[in-house]
Amino acid sequence: MGRIDRLEVENFKSYRGRQFIGPFKPFTAVIGPNGSGKSNLMDAISFVLGVKTTQLRGSLKELLYSDGTPGGTQARRGYVKLVYVVEERAPDARPGDPPRERELVFARHILPASGGAAAADPDGGAAATYKSEFRVDDRAVSWEAYGQRLAGLGILVKVRNFLVFQGDIEAVASKSPAGLTQLFEQISGSEALKEAFEAAAADKAAAEEKVSLLFTRRKQLLAEVKAKKREKEEAERHAAAAEELRLLKSDLAVWQLAAEGRALGEAVDDQRRAEEALAALQHKTSDSDGKLEALRRKAAGFKKDMASLEKRLKKMQAERDKKSPGLLKAKEELGRVSRFLKTGAKTAADKDKAVGEQDKKLRRLERELDKFKQEEAALAAEVEAHYAAHDRQAAGGGLASAAMQAEYAELKARVGAQTAKQDGERRTLQSEQEAEREQLAHLREGLRQLGSRAEQLRAQAAEAEAKQAGVAGKLEELRRELAEKQAARVRAAEERTRTNAQRQAATAKLAAAEGALEGIRLDRSQSRRERDMAEMAEELRRRFPGAVYGKLVTLAKPANPRYQLALQVAMQRDLDAVVVDSAETAKACIQILRDEKKPRMDFLPLNFIRARPVNEALRQSLAAGGGGGGRGGGRQRDAAPTARLAIDLLHIADPRHERAFAYALGDTVICDGEEEARRLAFGGGGGGGPARLKVVTLLGTLITKRGTMTGGSAPPDARAARWDEGEVTRLRREVEQLAAALAALPPARTQLEAEAGLSSEVGALTNRIKYTEADAKESGSKISSLQQSAQRAEDEAGRKRPAAEALAESIEAREGRIQALTDAINAVADRVMSDFSARAGVANIREWEERHAAFEAGVSKRRRELQLRTTSTQTQLDYERSHLDKLRSAAAAAAAEVAEGAARQKELEATVAAAQEAAAAAEGEVAESAKRMDSLREQVAAVEAEAADIRAAAAELGRRAGELRRAAAGAAAAAEERAGRMLDLINAARLDQVKLPAKRADGEEEEDEEEAAEAEEGASDSDSDAEGEEEEEEQEDEEEDEEGDAEMRDAGRGRKRKAGGGAAAGRGGTGKAKGRKGGAARAKKRARTEGGGGGAGTDGGADGGGQGRYIDLDEVVAGLPGGGAAAGGGDGEGEALVAAATAALAATMLRLAGLLDTRRLSKAQLAATSARERERVRAELEGRVAAAAAALAARAAPNMRAGEQYGAIKERERAQLAELHAAQSAAGAAAEAFARLRGQRHDLFSAAFRHIAQQISAIYKDLTRSSTHPLGGQAYLHLENEEEPYAGGIKFTAIPPAKRFRDMEQLSGGEKTVAALALLFALHSFRPSPFFVLDEVDAALDAANVARVAHYIRRRTRQAAGAAPGAAGGAAGAAGGGGEEGEEEGEEGGGGGAGARGFQSIVISLKDIFYEKADALVGVCRDLGGDGDPQQQQQQAAGGSKAGGSKAGGGAAATAHHLQAGGTSCSKTFTFDLSRFEEPEPDV
Repeated sequence: MGRIDRLEVENFKSYRGRQFIGPFKPFTAVIGPNGSGKSNLMDAISFVLGVKTTQLRGSLKELLYSDGTPGGTQARRGYVKLVYVVEERAPDARPGDPPRERELVFARHILPASGGAAAADPDGGAAATYKSEFRVDDRAVSWEAYGQRLAGLGILVKVRNFLVFQGDIEAVASKSPAGLTQLFEQISGSEALKEAFEAAAADKAAAEEKVSLLFTRRKQLLAEVKAKKREKEEAERHAAAAEELRLLKSDLAVWQLAAEGRALGEAVDDQRRAEEALAALQHKTSDSDGKLEALRRKAAGFKKDMASLEKRLKKMQAERDKKSPGLLKAKEELGRVSRFLKTGAKTAADKDKAVGEQDKKLRRLERELDKFKQEEAALAAEVEAHYAAHDRQAAGGGLASAAMQAEYAELKARVGAQTAKQDGERRTLQSEQEAEREQLAHLREGLRQLGSRAEQLRAQAAEAEAKQAGVAGKLEELRRELAEKQAARVRAAEERTRTNAQRQAATAKLAAAEGALEGIRLDRSQSRRERDMAEMAEELRRRFPGAVYGKLVTLAKPANPRYQLALQVAMQRDLDAVVVDSAETAKACIQILRDEKKPRMDFLPLNFIRARPVNEALRQSLAAGGGGGGRGGGRQRDAAPTARLAIDLLHIADPRHERAFAYALGDTVICDGEEEARRLAFGGGGGGGPARLKVVTLLGTLITKRGTMTGGSAPPDARAARWDEGEVTRLRREVEQLAAALAALPPARTQLEAEAGLSSEVGALTNRIKYTEADAKESGSKISSLQQSAQRAEDEAGRKRPAAEALAESIEAREGRIQALTDAINAVADRVMSDFSARAGVANIREWEERHAAFEAGVSKRRRELQLRTTSTQTQLDYERSHLDKLRSAAAAAAAEVAEGAARQKELEATVAAAQEAAAAAEGEVAESAKRMDSLREQVAAVEAEAADIRAAAAELGRRAGELRRAAAGAAAAAEERAGRMLDLINAARLDQVKLPAKRADGEEEEDEEEAAEAEEGASDSDSDAEGEEEEEEQEDEEEDEEGDAEMRDAGRGRKRKAGGGAAAGRGGTGKAKGRKGGAARAKKRARTEGGGGGAGTDGGADGGGQGRYIDLDEVVAGLPGGGAAAGGGDGEGEALVAAATAALAATMLRLAGLLDTRRLSKAQLAATSARERERVRAELEGRVAAAAAALAARAAPNMRAGEQYGAIKERERAQLAELHAAQSAAGAAAEAFARLRGQRHDLFSAAFRHIAQQISAIYKDLTRSSTHPLGGQAYLHLENEEEPYAGGIKFTAIPPAKRFRDMEQLSGGEKTVAALALLFALHSFRPSPFFVLDEVDAALDAANVARVAHYIRRRTRQAAGAAPGAAGGAAGAAGGGGEEGEEEGEEGGGGGAGARGFQSIVISLKDIFYEKADALVGVCRDLGGDGDPQQQQQQAAGGSKAGGSKAGGGAAATAHHLQAGGTSCSKTFTFDLSRFEEPEPDV
């Protein structure tokens, strides 16, 4: 439990200087006359506890002390400090030890704001020049931290649960039910959930509306499904006729391909013979190539010697140069002069360019002067035209008539006579003013030009300095670059070493991964479709990371290899299903499969599938050795248990995936033998119940819940093949990553070349640094002269600036005198011309004159502006001309420097020539070496001549080889043409969707008949099953429509209907099982076809009028090499690729011709070889095709896309059903979220209401109880809406003793006050603060009611004083939680008073009964004067404060607290400790 001990204020409202107020006791009464500062004391407590200044009757500035007199004292700073005492138990305290006290100091300072109000100030921008600063224990903190610290003590600033202002009683008593509800929401904390509650209600309504809309759309879609089904049946009948046409087209295409295939085989044989002869000739050519290679190596050896000799010559020349230092020095200087000439020529060109630019600038300024002269002439013409127009107007009469003009002239002359002296003096002053203005303009223009000149000079000096510094910077940059290149060379060597190590390690890992992948036989047992599905599942996992987890078979491993086959059979088709996180992800994956034309795949959304929980009773029964009753159950009971739940035999790495396996396996049981399987399957599922089980044996025998049994044999490798798919996927991914890592490593040769390049760059940078150092020594110095010129220009401007300022001051003073003279002249003119002005209808003569003089004034102003602009431009022109002369001089000087450098270059060249002549004596050895070089060149020439002879002999062989190549090329061209024709025929067949029959292998004739019969039987079963499925789907759709409305209502209440997709899937699975017999036969036949295709793909089928197999033309075309492959490389590579592509095409066409089934063609048709016979056969076959096409065209053309459209609309229907289920789920989720927020808000509000409603009855009885009415009155709260209390109002009813029921508005003022106090005390008990401050709440109470209120407050303060140390914890808990937990802690910490905890009370009142009940009195007075020594008063106050504020003397202990507050118009306080006196008698 805590309490306020004392206050310290400085310059706050009426409290001047620094004053100490207190100490405050459990019950402290504040007394004093009106206007003495009692309410200001309450404002000080409210201010330091964070209440906004808008609630304290003033802004921050107005809260500072001011004596209220004009120009009087106004404080600039102030503060309020509150010392709060916390009782806490020492860590080492023993039971029964009293708690110790600790002081917390809260302070709020008012300070001048440098940049506006502080951002953390709760007052925001209320005071633009002051801000608040918050401190805790003399440490500045933010407003948020300050408020949190107060809230930790149970002091809630926003709720304001610690104080009651004067107007709060009346406001509470007059609150409407809605206002009370809002107050209760603030107290309970449910107001924080209001915004989220309203948003959740809107989401719930939107979700329910969406469900209703989807039901309407589904009914419309089902009507479209029925219509499309009828169109689909008509299209199927049309397709049967089209199939006959397709067969005839197939016969035509087979005959054409067979004929072209025979011609292609002949061309390929011719090509092969020519290529064999060419190979024999190339063998002879290879011997010549060997001899040429030997000669090339010999010539390379000679060239190597020549290179070594040349290197030696260079070394000799370098040694010769070292012996001639004069020559080297001359060469160095010659190089420097050459570089200087290059830069000097550029500098001279730049200066010439600057001269040209300056000349253009002069021409522009001259054009501007001509323009100003034209404007002056135009102005003169305008003045002349104006006066001409004025004369015409005067001739017309009016105010500008001749009489008026004459009268005006006469009056003007009289005014001139009377004001001649003033007018002359004014004219003199105006002429002086005009002259000085022009002089001032000239001075300012000169100052501007001087400033511009100084800036230009400074800029040139800065440019020179930058240029000078640039050389040093460039040198530093070169050195830094050299260091970087050297470091890069070292890093390149290290990187090459590291890369080699990485390459070796990656190669070893890749070999190990490929070996492990080769050891797994899954690749050899997987079909192409299974491989495609595995690759697609991995691709989806990469596209949706974290959302697609992979195929179900890859997400777990059997606990023991012996269970692999059984688990594979138990999971069936779900084994290849892909597990995803949500239905949305599954839809996105399905869309990708459609877009990319991929095979169908199943998906298991974890948030959508409904998996039953594991049957624990069954699990326990299996573990105990039971698992079924019925026949034989008792005999098997004693055997060791071998049956287990299938899901318990899997190691699932990620717990999130357990839901998918539970969905796929359910309660499936796996056991050892078939006898036990039959006992478990038909004996019931645990506990002897009647339910059947799905059981699988270790050998793969499956017994379903319907009683059907499926079994057979499987090779040993097949047991583990599927479960190795996850490991294969991981190994493939590892191989891809290692291969990518190896490909990403840079080649060793590239690294060596990069390292060599860095070495050459290091050498080049070393030479550049030498040259740059030489340039740095020769840098010129023009900087000082430019700076001196700029300084002179600035000094001259400084000398002229005072004169300009003096002229400006003189002009301003003279302007005042001119205005005074003008006013005097105007007064005389108004007096003399008053009658004229009245007749002219103007206020004064100047208004009339302005009509004519305004034009003159404008003309004068424009003329002055033109003169000023002309003068300025002329001055600028003079300056630019002088600058042009300087630029020309600089250009001439630069040209002279270039000429001087050229002369010096010639001198140096002569010096170098002379030095070279002097070094001719050292040329002897060099000449000898040159002779040796010539000898080596001759030997190289001899070797190259011998090689030329060999090349000539090889040329003859090449000619003969060319003839053979041309022959082979001709045969290849013929083969390419024939193959191309066949490819065109294939493409035409693909375009017309013509199927080509494939030839059967030997021994398949008899099997085909049996398979055809089985396929026909399976097809009939499949058709009947498909019809049954469609009827079931239609019936199911109708049932779903009938259940739609009820289901929508259930979704609004958060309930979800189980989707019917599972049943449909079950029916689909049954249909597939029925057609498995015919499908097995087709699969067996397709396996033989795929194994013996020989490169051209074939596919199987049961249609086509007895044709069992067809050649897959798409696969044939897809296997051909791309046509653009030859464009990727050079000419030789491109030709090789073209030849390879042609050979591959021809081989493919030959294999295709061998695979064609020509049994439908007659022997005569196949034997046709001449052109006439082939034309006859072609006409016959084409005639049959035309007749069938005409018959088909005679039929009414149906919608051939009806089947596709029917499938699409069924897919839309399924998608819409899924969307409907998703919307129902979303509606349920929205309803659940709304119900959760509604419950939270209801609980918070109801907890507060129950507590306050319980407390207010007892509190009101205490406040109204008397000897006459010992039971007191009645007060209760009533909710207008109990289901949603925050949505309605709260009715507050108070019935005083011996009174009948009346509304609150009909109670008297005192009765309202008592009722309002009871409500406030009840609210305080829910969110209790350790103290309560009341400001004259007893104003409307009589003496009896005041006594009851005072007695109640005293009793509550006694509860606070006698509370156990745990009460502080209870207060903190109630303040922090605000809920039921805080209430329970508060009731445990308090000690009576109907469950209410006590508090410290500070009451401002003028009633003497409060003085009698109080433990201490704080007297507030005003204007005591400044008698007494302030230093002594300060010491007394400090001593009184440290002693707890009590001092014995005279009766009550009194301490004055007015430190440094002498003077008038300020408040002062005295504290009287009444705790030493006897307790007052209780009220009767």
